Amino acid sequence: REAARHKTRVFLHRASACDLVKFPSVFGRCMATATTFRAARRPYDREAQERQPRQTTRFVGRVQYDGTEYVGWQTQPSGRGVQDVLEARLSSLLGGRVYVAGSGRTDKGVHARDQVFHFETPAQESVGEGGEGGEGGGTRVAHVQLAAALSAADDAAVASVLERVLSGPRSGMPPDVLVRSVCVAPAGFHARDSCVGKRYVYTVEEGIGSPFGARYRWVLGRGRRLDVALMGEAAALLNGRHDFSAFGVRRPDDPRPPTKVMRRLEVRRLPAERDKDDGGDGGGGVVIITAESDRFLYNMMRLLSGTLVQVGLGKLSVAGVGELLAERGRKGRHGSLVVKAPPHGLCLERCFLDYEHGAWPGGGARGAPVEDD
Repeated sequence: REAARHKTRVFLHRASACDLVKFPSVFGRCMATATTFRAARRPYDREAQERQPRQTTRFVGRVQYDGTEYVGWQTQPSGRGVQDVLEARLSSLLGGRVYVAGSGRTDKGVHARDQVFHFETPAQESVGEGGEGGEGGGTRVAHVQLAAALSAADDAAVASVLERVLSGPRSGMPPDVLVRSVCVAPAGFHARDSCVGKRYVYTVEEGIGSPFGARYRWVLGRGRRLDVALMGEAAALLNGRHDFSAFGVRRPDDPRPPTKVMRRLEVRRLPAERDKDDGGDGGGGVVIITAESDRFLYNMMRLLSGTLVQVGLGKLSVAGVGELLAERGRKGRHGSLVVKAPPHGLCLERCFLDYEHGAWPGGGARGAPVEDD
């Protein structure tokens, strides 16, 4: 297993994104070794971990990613979860197995500008082979500094070096994943429990769109326009504390309540972006749906966005949205109009942490689980 882990770390960090596109055989080998690495992963027992006295330092990081090429945040057998990428790189840098815990999950194809995660240094850390893959002298110097900081148990210095390496031009990370910051976690911090709320943004483009934005927007098609004023009226009904069962997916055995506190749900239009070659009838404006809530049911943001788009297209009335909310389910006469928007238009925009923002207004107690779209 150790040999397989080492082989995977070396291969993944040497294979560039360009190599994977140009050479399909390389991509296949990469997936095979990533699967081996994932198979060797010991399941993360959160309760057992929290019961044990912490012997190493916990760090908190913030990461951005383009979710197009990933199966989501959570580690998967394919090794193509964002969590897998972070764990592999941190394990390589710190010379021991590192486990990453996120503030919550994002689905396949969903993006993030501010995903929060935490990790701890391995008990027997030793700086790994960070200079591999053609990294420059500046990176090798950083690894010397990391080794010195670990040896001196200087946690702030360790965080500083990790941040500099992981956010640098030779980070050893795929180009669609960027760690923006690393710092020492406050006492009692847990990426999930300490996240008191989140902001999601969903982007819709009217008209035919453009290939330059297609990865990040739901393109409605030629001639389709949204009534943003009506969408705003419907969104206003959903602000506040409500049972959002009609706009989420719940497993029968899930004990968590469907009541959430929506602090902000609004719809606004950005200036139109028209293609000069389409005669003026194919382009359109960009509509942004922004939601801030203490928690989200699974698929809640995509279902809310898709339903508001139905309102904007005239297929569902504002009153119908109110009826859906009151029915607390999708079995009524408007249930078929609760549409799940595609994942690529969705982005996790912000995680609100308790030590930065305090308690969520009207929200639950600290430690309430945060389920994600």
